[in-house]
This record gives sequence, structure tokens and C-alpha cells, in this order.
Amino acid sequence: LSTSNYLARRYGVRAAMPGFIAKKLCPQLSIVPPNFEKYRKASDEVQEILLEYDPETCMSLDEAQFDLTDCLMQRNFGKAENEMITPQELVHEIRGKISEKTKLTASAGIAANGFLAKICSDINKPNNQVHCRTLITTLSCRQHVVTVDKSLLSRSIIWNLHSNP
Repeated sequence: LSTSNYLARRYGVRAAMPGFIAKKLCPQLSIVPPNFEKYRKASDEVQEILLEYDPETCMSLDEAQFDLTDCLMQRNFGKAENEMITPQELVHEIRGKISEKTKLTASAGIAANGFLAKICSDINKPNNQVHCRTLITTLSCRQHVVTVDKSLLSRSIIWNLHSNP
């Protein structure tokens, strides 16, 4: 199997699992042949949307990392604080465009760096966004990650362990 949906995962079916094992775990499982042309088309459509927000978006077939700092600065320039768009609102807008254009859901993690954003994106999948509400500064970074984000890191490690039996 190259992937599994969230319903099949409840039965223990995981990516990279042999099909005969997946069928034992979930007898009603339907194995669908891959359609890479369709995947590439959807990926290109998503990338087109993301490039509107960050021209330097880094994307694989089904995952992207991008920086919304410049976009937020441009959108919020000259606005009163109560009129400014938040990162959460901007990500919600992006996910809405992805859904509208491709009929696909998207999970997103919002954080000060790609590592934390990746951890956040794995929380509450599918079709959700999680904002890591931490202020990481040069002086408090190490302490903050260890104390506040320890639960996020643990959850990610547990998720990764369970996803690769």
C-alpha cells in the first residue's frame, strides 16, 4: 500500500504495508490502483495556490512548507491592529481555496519554524489547522520548546511510532 485513509487506519492499516496483511486487518478494505497523473494534477493545483502566498514554496507531491511572513506584512500594512489578518485566518483562507479548487482537504501547522509546523500539522488530521502558540526568542527558545512544546513533540513521536508498525 502506498497510503491508507483515516478509516482504514483505525483498523491498523498503514502505508507501506503489504496488501494481504491490510486485508487481514480490514477485510472490507478496497485497494485502489494509484493514479499518479491525477495526484500530480492535484498537487500542481495546490502548489499554484500556495505560490500566490509565498513564491518560494517548497512542495512535494502531498506536502508543502512555506513562509507567510511577507504575505501577512503586505496584507496588514497600514491597517489598524483590530483589522489585521492573523496567521490562522490566512491559513484558513488557503485551506478554503484548496478545498474549493481541488475538493481535497488540507491539514496545516502554524509555527515559528518548519519543524514545529510539521508537528502541528500532524495533530487532529485530517482537515484541520493547529497553531503553535509559542513565542520563540533567542533567550527563551530552548526552555520554551522543552517545557511548552514537550507534549506536542511527544504526541508527534507517538504518532510516528504508531504509524509505522
